[in-house]
Amino acid sequence: QFEGYIYGSLLGVTGPGPLANESVQTVLNAVTLVFTIAFVIEFVARFAKSRCELFYHNGVLEFINIFDAILVVAGCIEAIGQFFDMSGRRSNISLLRPFRLVRLLRSPAIRHGKSFVKLRVLCVTLRKSLLSLLWSMVLVWSLMLFGALFFCNMLRQAMQDEAISIEDRIWVFDHFGTVGRSYYTFIEVTFSGGWPNIARPLVETVSGVYAVYFAGYITLVLFALFRIISALFLKDTLAVAAAEEKEALIRAQKNRKTVGTEMLELFQAA
Repeated sequence: QFEGYIYGSLLGVTGPGPLANESVQTVLNAVTLVFTIAFVIEFVARFAKSRCELFYHNGVLEFINIFDAILVVAGCIEAIGQFFDMSGRRSNISLLRPFRLVRLLRSPAIRHGKSFVKLRVLCVTLRKSLLSLLWSMVLVWSLMLFGALFFCNMLRQAMQDEAISIEDRIWVFDHFGTVGRSYYTFIEVTFSGGWPNIARPLVETVSGVYAVYFAGYITLVLFALFRIISALFLKDTLAVAAAEEKEALIRAQKNRKTVGTEMLELFQAA
């Protein structure tokens, strides 16, 4: 936000903004430094406890811990760059800043706190549904590629038809003139919800036959397929939520058993 105001002021688009002063920059740098120190302390503590098993355990690489190490090292380099004029190098390192939110999701308070049960369910669902998400997107993007190739080939004659105005032919080329343009158009049709802005000009200026294709595509892909994918994710979410409740019940039973054992030992000692 702070740097955006500065760049906007340099481009003459906006004013310097309320945050663009040296005192605010100092405060932001101090906050960044505090978070970096906290991350370093937490990572060093985990490394001191697990040693090399933090990165390689039971013959399996722990990629999430390796990613943590990269973030910690990048944060240290960025913190050092604040004290030396290394703004050019820091600009590349600062690209890793958003990924620090991933580390916050792995904090003990979020991983075990009762207030974050719903967040844990959501994160676990995304992790367990990753393969389903991958194949769902492969199917969707394959259907979009089929549509893009179909329209790119079918509209070649329309771009050469002199009965169609030059403005409309240029519009057709802009949206379907090449495979890349056609594919990007189908991305807009599929994910933006603005498919009428693409379908209506084709139906009115080129041929009404394209209404049949768009009707089939919207019905099968945007309506049926997306709802099937949503149902699969809902199923996974309910399964993870049930497993989370079962795990919480088991933990509660273990805690009650532990408390009962301790009280029994206390009475026997008395």
